[in-house]
Amino acid sequence: MITIYGSDGTAKTQVPCDDNSTQAKELQGDNVLTLSFTLYEHVALEVNDYAEFMGERYWLMERYKPEQVSAQEWKYDVKLYGIESLLKRFLVLNDTDGADEPVFTLTAPPRGHVALIVRSINNGMDNTTDWKVGTVEGTDNIVIDYEGKYCDEALKEVAEKAGNRAEWWCEGQTVNVCRCEQGEEVTLGYGKGLTGLECDMADNAKFYTRLYPIGSSKNIDPEKYGHSRLQLPGGVKHVDVNVEKYGVWHHYEADAFSDIYPKRTGTVSSVRSEEVTDEDGNPFKIFYFKDNSLGFDPNSYEIGGKVKRVSFQEGSELAGLGDEEDGTYYFEANYNSDTHEFELITTWPYDDDTQLPNDTLCPKPGDKYILWNIRMPDEYYPLAEQEFKEAVDKYNEEHAIDVSRYKAPTDHVYIEENGIDLYVGRRVRLESDKYFPETGFRTSRITKVTRKVNLPSQMDVEICDATSTGAMETINDSITDAKSYVKTATSGSFPDLIRSWDNTYPTDNNVFSARRTLKEALSRLREDTAQERIHFLKGADFGSHKAGESGAGVDGDGNAEWLTAVIRELLRSVRFVDGMTGEGWQLWMDALTGLSNLTIDKVTIRQTLVALELLIQKVRSIGGQFVVSAASGKIKTVTKDGDNYRITFEQENEFVAHDLMRCAEFTGASLRGYWVEVSASDGEGVTVPVSEFGGVEPKEGDECVLMGNTQNRLRQNLISIAATEDGQPRVDVLDGVSGKNFDGCLRVRLGNLDGISDSRFPADNQPHGNGLYGDNVYLMGTFVLTTGEDILTRFEITEGKIEAAVEGLRKDFTEDRSYLDNASFGDGMNKWDTENEATFFLLGNKWIWANGAPLSDKTNYACVKTDDGRTTVYIRNKYILQKSGNFRFIPDYTDVNDEGQKKPEAVYLSFFYRVAKAGRLTIQFEGLDKTGFENFNEFSYDGELGVTDGYQVFNHSGLWNGTGDFKLAFTGEIYLYMLVLSTDRAEALAYKYKTLFEQSEKLVKIAAANFDKDGNVIESSSIITTAKYNEMMSQYFDEDGQLKNKAGLVTTAMANKLYAFDADGRIVSVIDQTASDIRISAANISLEGLVTANGNFKILEDGSIETNNAKLKGYLYSVFKPVEICDATNLGNNETTGNNEYKLNTNLFVDATFSGVVLPVSEEYEGARVLIMDSYFIKTRTIHSPTTVRTENGSAIISGLFAQTPTSMEFRADVLTLDAGVVELILKNDYIRDEATGEVSSGGLGWVLVNNTCQNLYWEYAGKRYAYRYNLSPYLLE
Repeated sequence: MITIYGSDGTAKTQVPCDDNSTQAKELQGDNVLTLSFTLYEHVALEVNDYAEFMGERYWLMERYKPEQVSAQEWKYDVKLYGIESLLKRFLVLNDTDGADEPVFTLTAPPRGHVALIVRSINNGMDNTTDWKVGTVEGTDNIVIDYEGKYCDEALKEVAEKAGNRAEWWCEGQTVNVCRCEQGEEVTLGYGKGLTGLECDMADNAKFYTRLYPIGSSKNIDPEKYGHSRLQLPGGVKHVDVNVEKYGVWHHYEADAFSDIYPKRTGTVSSVRSEEVTDEDGNPFKIFYFKDNSLGFDPNSYEIGGKVKRVSFQEGSELAGLGDEEDGTYYFEANYNSDTHEFELITTWPYDDDTQLPNDTLCPKPGDKYILWNIRMPDEYYPLAEQEFKEAVDKYNEEHAIDVSRYKAPTDHVYIEENGIDLYVGRRVRLESDKYFPETGFRTSRITKVTRKVNLPSQMDVEICDATSTGAMETINDSITDAKSYVKTATSGSFPDLIRSWDNTYPTDNNVFSARRTLKEALSRLREDTAQERIHFLKGADFGSHKAGESGAGVDGDGNAEWLTAVIRELLRSVRFVDGMTGEGWQLWMDALTGLSNLTIDKVTIRQTLVALELLIQKVRSIGGQFVVSAASGKIKTVTKDGDNYRITFEQENEFVAHDLMRCAEFTGASLRGYWVEVSASDGEGVTVPVSEFGGVEPKEGDECVLMGNTQNRLRQNLISIAATEDGQPRVDVLDGVSGKNFDGCLRVRLGNLDGISDSRFPADNQPHGNGLYGDNVYLMGTFVLTTGEDILTRFEITEGKIEAAVEGLRKDFTEDRSYLDNASFGDGMNKWDTENEATFFLLGNKWIWANGAPLSDKTNYACVKTDDGRTTVYIRNKYILQKSGNFRFIPDYTDVNDEGQKKPEAVYLSFFYRVAKAGRLTIQFEGLDKTGFENFNEFSYDGELGVTDGYQVFNHSGLWNGTGDFKLAFTGEIYLYMLVLSTDRAEALAYKYKTLFEQSEKLVKIAAANFDKDGNVIESSSIITTAKYNEMMSQYFDEDGQLKNKAGLVTTAMANKLYAFDADGRIVSVIDQTASDIRISAANISLEGLVTANGNFKILEDGSIETNNAKLKGYLYSVFKPVEICDATNLGNNETTGNNEYKLNTNLFVDATFSGVVLPVSEEYEGARVLIMDSYFIKTRTIHSPTTVRTENGSAIISGLFAQTPTSMEFRADVLTLDAGVVELILKNDYIRDEATGEVSSGGLGWVLVNNTCQNLYWEYAGKRYAYRYNLSPYLLE
């Protein structure tokens, strides 16, 4: 059966394929899955529906309409295509800078071309990153003209131009361009996996036996050389290959040898440029370069009518630029024989006035170049002819291959019995003494496989060295004269990386990243953990194993040899049942007694048996009730002595005074017994008052047991084992029996609990049924609740220390970290969407009603159900979907790449599930939009889940960009709950909690840890308290179990320390506090709010500082801010000064060019220092508003710079006007002396001009205007 899935991953139908269903896969050809089947209902098959077969996915490329055979019968013959065929749908696009251009030319090594093609495939496959570049042959640049070229066409052209018999092929999601030969060689032949063998020739494969190689005409002067093209040594015209085997088949080849001609690769020694003008007076540059190693004058070797050309080689800025001829890019050049310089002829190849070469794209010293369109010195021609010959030999080696194709059907029985896997590219040793009489075999590879879907081992294979081309379109190799787009790519053939989150299938032609390798492989150098079983098929050795001498070993059959072995608890046979009627053997530690036990069938001891106590038991049965206590006995004699009975026993007397002795006997018809207190005791017997017996006489043969003591606390306990006919088997432990009753004495009961009444339990849920009842319960091992959850509770008492550890599966979680709403389904299906299918039962075209509703049968549906006490969502071949609008919240994506595209983030999904019927689980974000994001492999899951025994934990991670609707579908039957989707790995992956409480006379310790499904710690925290200190510590680990962050707090009576460590154990931040000081150390320290020191030093919330004094040993960096962008208050336009004014606040160093400054006058600014700049240093003819300064309250600005002179000028100013410079002012309390009395009084706050560097300074006071020119005396303007 083949399952066909919809494009969303939901199973549409399972189809019973007939024998006409096949898979056909051909190298460099199509990969087609043809399915023929009949369905008895119409199932619509849409574009991008898919099926999987033999590990490959096949898609439907067009909507399919089946043939209707009858009213209920539909016949399908549908073709689905593998990725090799899907490549025909995608053009190769130049997406540089978002161009999305299908017409361009690329010059790059083969790997650069394949990388571009793979990027186009990923873009076409919904912008994934799954497709990778594998092995690519060739490192030399090749030129391909992408003019509406599809990916399959482009890959074939890359393969042909890469050489080395390269082919393009896909393995999984890896694209390779190399010879398709893979896997270990398998031997096939008639009777050895093949039922027949025939031979023909590969379709349309290039084949020849006589090659006519055509040399290049570059640098060839026919008059000097005697030929118009380069010749092979000796003038050979053709070369034969296998003529004697196949006869004469001609082939002509010129393109493969076009780059071979007499040439010299020179090196640029120096470069210069010269600016000139053209005929219209427009300036441009001419570039010249020298080659000091050039040993001849090119002007002496000119070919008539041709202009010298220079082609710059890879590594130069001009490589691949210039004009183009037959795929070769060049610049025309002149050569100056006097200066020994080449002049590059300037061109304007673009649509603007950009010249080439230019200051950016120009030759540089060290650039390699080839000079052509000249005749070379004679010594270069024999070298070129020899290079031509070697190229012809290599060409024949790669192309003159045997094109014989061998077709054969397989013997499916032989293939299955020998476990042979045949696939395209598989190396084959094809044996036949008839076809290959010389050797008896031929080594080749499989190029095509056609197999039956119902019997995959039954197939037709084709084995050939060559590749048929009839199944694919022919590639046009001609190079057009379209404008080139040139991209320099890194050479090399290193395959692509499969990173930690990629879903790419690993092959021989891609590689794991370092972190993926650590995740997948076991380390041989450090301790490691395997998450799954490891199979050692041939056994394993430990240490230096030498049989019978050293080390240890286990062979493939399970036989082991050890030096010693420590078994902690158990050693047994495969099956063991204890007791006389049991089976097997076992050596174990008894959990109850702590004693070791051995049960076997037969023991032979050759020498001595030392047994400190030898107990030989016979099988016997005890009925009724059995009591274990400190005393018991069988009465031997009874003598009445006055008011007392004197009683002796058959064995030594074990009773003492005040013991409560009891006898109970059921004869079948009546119950006889007594419970009496012993008054006296000696070695012979006991004395009991007659009154104690209540009329019952003790008799010889009575079995008596101790059941309490009225005074001795140590003799008030007993154990009762009862298996009577009341149907209540039980084991009771009683303590505190001080009277003839058991009131309040039952400490523990194991077995049937019926009859126990305890007010500590609810009245409607008293102890009942079989179970365990006790004051305290200490359990070791596994404790399983009815919910299936495991809780391990362990109590140990050692050396006065009580330690308790509780470890269990997480049974609750908080939704505040999950993006999904109602993730616990506690609110039913609220926030979730699904669709249900139901079949309604009809009678006479009318619904059948039952219980007030139409009678129906649900087939496929999803709903909330209670399962084993859990609230779960049950899915039966359906899906649940939460739309993005119903998400609790969506993360912000702020990280961008170099191209300004956002980067997605990793999200983690976890939930509990139980599979009732196996099926396929698919999870995805439906409608995910990658617009604005870099290409990424979005979060998704697609895999089979088998039936589970109880609930399991599902964990998965991937990349998400916050778009799309969350959809989870399952084709079987599944219960699931507690969906956590989060970017917090610890929250999403933590499925096991462990808490620890430890207390002793020295310390108290509380700890907690979260683990992932593999038992690796994700995060942990602990608190430790001793008499000397308190410690709090938290740790976080990465996915490999390595510590990433650690932080904690330690407090003592003398000091406190808060610290944080990095992954390497280095302290990255610490706060160390003692009674006398505090130290803070970190790479970055952030203090929020008002910060003070001794009330004198303050850092305000806006970042400003207030302090009384400051001593700076370095420099003070103060920024002159433009007044319009600082924190000054904009007061608007002043009609008097004519400019926009700003009142200063905290920024006191300002550039106020063309603006007005208003100085604040208040006590908080007393002593403040202000610098005001006018930066209008370079004058223009444009009129601007001047820079002015005044006070907010109109008080005058005072300065000694205005000091009175012989002209009696004023030293006050109402308004200052600055011109090209800086003024410095200080706000001070101005003291004034009374002229009459001489008394000093305060004149209030006033601004003082203390410094001036302006070219000109103007001021006004009392209606007069003054001016001061730098280093000159003040003067009156008017």
